[in-house]
Amino acid sequence: MAFSSQSAASSGPGARPREVSLHNFFAPGGVLSKTHSAYEFRRGQLQMAQAVEQALAEKRHLIVEAGTGTGKTLAYLLPVIRSGKRVIISTGTKNLQEQLFYKDIPFLEQALFPNGEGKLNVCYMKGRNNYLCKKKLYDLTDQPVLSGLEEIEHYRAIAAWEKNTHTGDRAELASLPEASALWHKLDARSDTCLGQKCSAFEACFITEMHRRAMESDIIIVNHHLFFADLAIKQASEYAPDAGILPDAGAVIFDEAHALEDIAGSYFGVAVSNQRMEELGRDVEASLGRNKLLSPAITGALKSLRDHSQLFFSLLPAARRRRSSPFPGARVNCRSSSAFSWSRRITTPSSGSSGAGRGEARGQEGAAGTCTCRRRPSMSLPFSRTPCSSNWKQPC
Repeated sequence: MAFSSQSAASSGPGARPREVSLHNFFAPGGVLSKTHSAYEFRRGQLQMAQAVEQALAEKRHLIVEAGTGTGKTLAYLLPVIRSGKRVIISTGTKNLQEQLFYKDIPFLEQALFPNGEGKLNVCYMKGRNNYLCKKKLYDLTDQPVLSGLEEIEHYRAIAAWEKNTHTGDRAELASLPEASALWHKLDARSDTCLGQKCSAFEACFITEMHRRAMESDIIIVNHHLFFADLAIKQASEYAPDAGILPDAGAVIFDEAHALEDIAGSYFGVAVSNQRMEELGRDVEASLGRNKLLSPAITGALKSLRDHSQLFFSLLPAARRRRSSPFPGARVNCRSSSAFSWSRRITTPSSGSSGAGRGEARGQEGAAGTCTCRRRPSMSLPFSRTPCSSNWKQPC
């Protein structure tokens, strides 16, 4: 995971931001008009900032929809800075993350501290799969299982880079192709993370990122990272050291239209031939390292792969969505990709420092029996409830 941090000369946003009222900042003749060359008063921007500040003060939820050109980022950033709370800002795209960290926040810092008398403590965090897992690299070093000359070259480049990098962010490896199959085996994704049980936990790039985030007042993440972290915390029943994002007084979701699908990917259930292949490969590699791989297990893994290919080859080629026997549920049929049902649930956000806890709509797995006219009834192993009589359309 790539981590970036602005220098922190103070332990908080400082006194000056609180002294500058929203009106004095956004109104004609105010701070913004004196520091922005293309300043134009926008009443909607001031109204949004006032609504955000009121919601933060009253510890309640707020949904804002504003048109292009309103200046939304400044309208929520200034109330966040004035609040004195630690706030997580989650975006839907990397471009917006970079805009906030490299453009909007430095601009506000210059406007609020024109003489350099203060600094904002801000960190920028990408998704976990952007970062190297040291344990996976060390395991591969001890028991190299590489496919072809290309993977060998990629391995050598990653191993040499790991000795010098401070962040573990793959963006530093310009020579590594975007589609590198080896990186997929070595990244720090959450579903293979051992947490504190890992032998490389203290030196882990994710652990170091967590330490930096603990020192920050504003933490910029993307929706994938936010919900991956929330899923880890929920699975651990909110253990004190679970996850990488610290407790926060509030969470702001920018580009919130993407939330539903992303939350569903973390709180739903998905089965795919690729995941089954990864499971077989991981079991084979783990048992091989510990010299526990037997002919019987090898045969069972081959059988697993064969049955997986057969199962997914029987699913329809096109992905379609339709209603399921579960209220509010959704079924995904995707040949060679996924077959899953999920239903919406409500989960608490990670903020728990006394300032209103937000809500995130996630999805949780559900299951049932599908009666399809194209083929005999198909019942998944975890089925509990049969199809309702009105759910018998072809997949």
